[in-house]
Order: sequence, then structure tokens, then C-alpha cells
Amino acid sequence: MAAVQAPTQPQATPQTTGTAPSQFVSTSLYVGDLDSNVSEAQLYEIFSQVGPVVSIRVCRDLITRRSLGYAYVNYNGAQDATRALELLNFTPVNGKPIRIMFSHRDPSGRKSGTANIFIKNLDKAIDNKALFDTFSAFGTILSCKVATDSNWPVQGRGTRPNGVSKFNNVYVKNIAESTSDEDLRKIFGAYGSISSAVVMRGRRRKVEVLRLCQL
Repeated sequence: MAAVQAPTQPQATPQTTGTAPSQFVSTSLYVGDLDSNVSEAQLYEIFSQVGPVVSIRVCRDLITRRSLGYAYVNYNGAQDATRALELLNFTPVNGKPIRIMFSHRDPSGRKSGTANIFIKNLDKAIDNKALFDTFSAFGTILSCKVATDSNWPVQGRGTRPNGVSKFNNVYVKNIAESTSDEDLRKIFGAYGSISSAVVMRGRRRKVEVLRLCQL
């Protein structure tokens, strides 16, 4: 399972690279998927090759001081930050590819889930960079990540350690505008017990959710 996040606002000109449009550009970069032993000095040595670095901070647990696996790198100018993202994204540091995206203080767009795409049935050889390069042909990507376990094999969305999926939702698209919750329940009730059926309504009404009873 992989997740790809794209910009939520349409662009006037099609994007053919992974570079973010101007409204997403920042002088600050989020650097994720860090090995627990990566230090500020290591990151400074890497990112200062692109341009003058103002500051670098590896985020750590307040009590144990153990790295939380991500850092922030700040440049003087947005041009240097953009070049660093383009040149250094997915660079291995301590044997682990880092993931870079522009940092923004307002998390509402990221947490809303809008413009997120989930891809299933990936080959185990697909990594973050291969996924990014593939989907960049269709537009700007803010961030993408292949979900893996601690040993780096591809992991399905919602997979428990014992291999049993913890999700039992079914998403139904392209149904008639007149379809009601009860209509969904009647149609899919023929195939098993349903604990809830909800038609998502609003300006972008595309996805309907069925929650099946746990077997």
C-alpha cells in the first residue's frame, strides 16, 4: 500500500515534474524517514551542498532525547529549498532513503485527506522514489510513501502484525445521485450482514461507505 499526496488546488498549467507550485513552496523543508542515529551534523553536511543552511533541527523525544525520525531544514531562500528537494529527495542516509517535502505550519490540508491517493498491490521492489517518479508524470506530488514494516517489505493498509486486516469497509463509487443509505443496505445486504451504510453527501459526492459486520 502506498500513499501519494497531491496539491488540493487545480493548476492553470499542467505540471510534468515533482516540483511544487508556488503556493506550496517554502524556505523550510520537512525531512522524514530518518534513521534513528542521523544527527544535525550529518544533515548539515548533505543539505549545505545545495546552498547556505540557516538551521537544522532533528526532532527528539523530550525525555529520552531519542530521534523521532524527522527533522526540519531551513534555508534563506525558497530557491535553495526547492533545489534541495529536487536533488536530495530519497537520498540514502545511514542506508535509509530520506523523504523530503516543503514544511507548512498549517496542517489542515494534509490532515483533511483531500487529494490523497492510495495505491494497492504494489510489487515489493517498488520504493518511494519509484512511486514518485511514476506518478510525477501526471502532476505535482507533495509527498509519497510506500508503507513498510520494520524490515522494509511492502505492507497493506490497515494490516495487523499477525497479517489479519483490521478494516472491513467497502467503498462504492459512481452510484446514482438518488441512492440513499437504505438503498445501499438493501443491495449489499444480500451478500452479508452490514453494521452501517453511509452515502457521503456534499459538493464532491463520489464515495459511499459500507461497513460490514466482523466475521
